[in-house]
Amino acid sequence: QIFPNHAQDRVQVSTKIEWTAPLHIRAFDTLGRLLCDYGPNSSHSLDLLGFPAGLVFLKIESAGQILTVRLIKKNN
Repeated sequence: QIFPNHAQDRVQVSTKIEWTAPLHIRAFDTLGRLLCDYGPNSSHSLDLLGFPAGLVFLKIESAGQILTVRLIKKNN
């Protein structure tokens, strides 16, 4: 779960999956272009400043498991 979802500058990542390894989170636009690679050991609080308004996909990876969630980015 991503909240808030319609976000302007920051979101929190919360999942029902018990991740056994650190999270690696990446953000992509609707064309598949990488907007941000938060890197391994990503925080559960993500900064969205500088992202264009619209649909953003967050790809969350941990220990071979992958979860993709949609997020609506509002104008700053």
